[in-house]
Amino acid sequence: MRVRKSIECWLYESKFNKFLLLHIRNPKDDFWQPITGGIEAGETGVQAAIREIKEETTINVQQESFTFIGKQYVPIDDGLAIDKQLFFCRANNKDTSTQVSDEHVGYKWVDPKNAANWLTWPNNKESLIKALALI
Repeated sequence: MRVRKSIECWLYESKFNKFLLLHIRNPKDDFWQPITGGIEAGETGVQAAIREIKEETTINVQQESFTFIGKQYVPIDDGLAIDKQLFFCRANNKDTSTQVSDEHVGYKWVDPKNAANWLTWPNNKESLIKALALI
């Protein structure tokens, strides 16, 4: 089985008390999720999260803004599993307008109390619980 190393990051804006969710829509899927992405060779999890946030949203964050909140191992099918490092990141008084990359069709800053309602995948809902504990 192939195992892909990945990050998942709950980007939180404390001034507005909101989490950022990104919308993915393609012929096979239509769902909302926090920032996710692969860890490239030579990167730490935090370095990958900083890069993914910048690539997917144009938002710049600093390493000291991150809190490690755990790991998840997510089997996708018989040939693939995702080994995820989970992070919480404070965007600290960031204007909540942003741009998203071509891999997303939209974004939404959501109230933490309602964030689970936007999520499809159980593993995202599990990591949300860990992120909520840091607010």
